[in-house]
Amino acid sequence: MWIHFQNSNGVPTDGKKHYFAVYFMNALDGKTVKEMWHKTAKHEGICRINAIFEKVGTDNQPIPPKPSDDAGKEKPA
Repeated sequence: MWIHFQNSNGVPTDGKKHYFAVYFMNALDGKTVKEMWHKTAKHEGICRINAIFEKVGTDNQPIPPKPSDDAGKEKPA
């Protein structure tokens, strides 16, 4: 099993766009993991598991997200 974390836009600040990707293939009789997962091996399927990472405060409650830099700026009319 190969577990991979990836997000093409970098690490998101909202904490809701993370996932773990599990790539898999059926095992063939008599083959070891190294023999199956060589550089040109193609996975048979993928399963993405959504994950939310939250910081926990001293009271075991999630720490609220910081306001964005744009929150205090006035928008032009």
